[in-house]
Amino acid sequence: MADDIIQLPTDGSGKKTRTISETIGANTVHSQFVILRREPTFIAQAFDVVPAVAHLFTILNRATTQVVRIYRANVYISSQTTQASGALLKLSLERVTSTVALSGGTAVTPTEFDTADALPGSIDVMSKPTNTITTVREIKRFGLSGDEAVVATGDADAWSYEWFPRDDSAVLHYQIPFIKPFTLRTNGTIHQGLSFRGLIGTVGLLGFEILFTVDVQ
Repeated sequence: MADDIIQLPTDGSGKKTRTISETIGANTVHSQFVILRREPTFIAQAFDVVPAVAHLFTILNRATTQVVRIYRANVYISSQTTQASGALLKLSLERVTSTVALSGGTAVTPTEFDTADALPGSIDVMSKPTNTITTVREIKRFGLSGDEAVVATGDADAWSYEWFPRDDSAVLHYQIPFIKPFTLRTNGTIHQGLSFRGLIGTVGLLGFEILFTVDVQ
């Protein structure tokens, strides 16, 4: 089979659509040529975040011409090796908004999957931001043991180490066909975001990751 085109009705000098053509009997038959679009992809990560009753890890979209689409959001015990027995944490994953850029915490620089892609400067990622953040909707509430894993036993600590980093156990991980990813937009005034918020517990070390794409609105 050879690559071919079908000439569309005149529009200026005319448009062409890409096809695959093959001879069937006495006819040249064209089939549609489909190219799946890949959006600029980034992963934002924070390590060794001390739990607090506060927003612990937040992404905010202030880009008026771009949309952030989140495919995975995860939290796990980071690198806790010192004793912190009996530290149970309660966290919430939330859709949030803010009218200002994230500030007051530790800025996170997401890693691009393709070095040809650049993250817009108006997309903020930060651990423990302190600016005013409004919770629009709580998506999921869950508990997590924040103490060190006792590797010799099958207790909840070791289970948390093994379970939470896995892709299929992420706090947010929707890849069912025809379901939109979690999407963040802005109207220039109200900026949409996604945030892990601590509800109970201040002991241990947590890691966070958010996998997302950026495309034109």
